[in-house]
Amino acid sequence: MIKLPDFITTAPANCARPGTDPDLWHSDNPEDRALAMAICHGCPLQPACGTYATTNDLPGIWGGRTRAQRRGTRPTTEIPTQARDEEWTDENGDTRRPCGTPGAYYQHRRRNETCERCQTAYTTRLETERRAALAEEHAQGGTERGYYIHRRLGEPTCEDCRAAMRLSAAARKTARATQQSTALAA
Repeated sequence: MIKLPDFITTAPANCARPGTDPDLWHSDNPEDRALAMAICHGCPLQPACGTYATTNDLPGIWGGRTRAQRRGTRPTTEIPTQARDEEWTDENGDTRRPCGTPGAYYQHRRRNETCERCQTAYTTRLETERRAALAEEHAQGGTERGYYIHRRLGEPTCEDCRAAMRLSAAARKTARATQQSTALAA
């Protein structure tokens, strides 16, 4: 049986009502989990419960949300303002990569930290890679992939990539119509 935290058992929590099975909040059955979420809805302790679970990174349904849903709302941590130019050891004894490198960017993301230097380096590298890929697509006279790269860069698409996209969409539409007519004839 699951032990509930004291603040839930001493206050009017929906999950602590007599006859409510606490194992619903930790079940692998989607129906049980949906029922647990429904019971959480409208509970006066829902925000406190969610904060408690997010802070302690608890599995199961807490505050009417799954662990994955709660992870999306975890507060970010600001790393020390001085930029780290070489490997360093954090307060937990973990070796960290130099800021401004892809490895450091991903370490910050895993720890839900913000680092302006790593974010800028990552964004710059990503744009450079996309522009190089777009140049390759333009060398082929414009392609459907080029169309989507333009969109990812947040810029208007060129006429060649738009034309390639229209041709590709028309070919998919024709193939779909052929497939449907073949299925109907059979």
